[in-house]
Amino acid sequence: MKPAGIERVIVRGRTKEDSQIVWRDHFSVEPPPQAAPSSMRNPSPKPEAAPQPERLQRPRPNAMGFLWASSFLLGALLTASIVGWFMPQRIARTQWEYRIVSIEDVDFNQALVGLGKDGWELAYARRAIAEEGQVEYSLYEVILKRPTSRLK
Repeated sequence: MKPAGIERVIVRGRTKEDSQIVWRDHFSVEPPPQAAPSSMRNPSPKPEAAPQPERLQRPRPNAMGFLWASSFLLGALLTASIVGWFMPQRIARTQWEYRIVSIEDVDFNQALVGLGKDGWELAYARRAIAEEGQVEYSLYEVILKRPTSRLK
């Protein structure tokens, strides 16, 4: 029995994992042609081949998924660069060279200027009194420091 206006039926199929249609098949609703009298029939008719499901082309990539993935990747890279910008950089520790010097009162100013020109920095100074026999004289004991120059 043929419903009015319907000539063929298309069946489409998909797998559980994939939401896209992966096969389809066409069936005709037309009645088979009238059989010819037995005298005119071919003695060995070839059976009609079963219709093969038609494979569809690979579905196009999802544009929204690509847009979301690209946005996420761009945001992650931007966040990493901003965090890296504000992270403190490792600074090499300065290594110091020390020197202890005793300077007499009279030469104190001139001696410090000379030591400063050589790169020494005053770290600590104290006034001391020294004795030599019966004579006492005052002097400064100073601790100086300067960074060591190490070539790597």
